Amino acid sequence: MQDADLVATALRETQEETGIPIGQVEVVASLAEYFTISRFRVTPVVGLLQPGFELAPDPSEVAAVFELPLAVLLDVRHYERRMVERNGQRGFTHFLEHDGRVVWGATAGMLLMLAKSLE
Repeated sequence: MQDADLVATALRETQEETGIPIGQVEVVASLAEYFTISRFRVTPVVGLLQPGFELAPDPSEVAAVFELPLAVLLDVRHYERRMVERNGQRGFTHFLEHDGRVVWGATAGMLLMLAKSLE
């Protein structure tokens, strides 16, 4: 099965990984491509959700689902770069820590892209 476009792919992946139905997401933007340490090319898609959605995360895809304050996510001073090693590959990646929660890797990198695009 082929998705119609990158937004359709993002929405499908969101549903597969978190259980959020495609119809619940209001797409507002796409960001520039993001290249991961493992050489994947990702086009981040930004969407809004109204309260009341239910999550059903796929544990083989998602370690945890949690909310962070928007003010934290959008403040570039909260992000730091650290060296990581994963599957024999070493490289720098971004981390965002708040209130005992850690977002890192591609997710943190894409959130930082969003924050910088809104500065």
